Amino acid sequence: MINALLQGIFSLIIALVNIILSPIDLLINQFLPGLGTAFSYITNFFNYLGSVVSWVISYTGVSSELLTIIVDLIVFIYTVPYMIHAIKLALKWYNTLKP
Repeated sequence: MINALLQGIFSLIIALVNIILSPIDLLINQFLPGLGTAFSYITNFFNYLGSVVSWVISYTGVSSELLTIIVDLIVFIYTVPYMIHAIKLALKWYNTLKP
């Protein structure tokens, strides 16, 4: 009985959120470019950065091994704390919603 009531409340909340957010979704679909266009812009941007970065690296004399280590370290430093936080949050939600 309580489970059915909770499911009904969640369904109502989801429906209301969809009704509230549908005009925003319509505006996003109308004024933002398509996904293919966005990916082509991103690809062009990274190609441009790649040409500039390679010139700067060759000018400064930084070795590719050192650059690889720096990039790996930065990715590790930014990724691991967010992943641990996401796992903790998922476990907290699971324990909260567990019957």
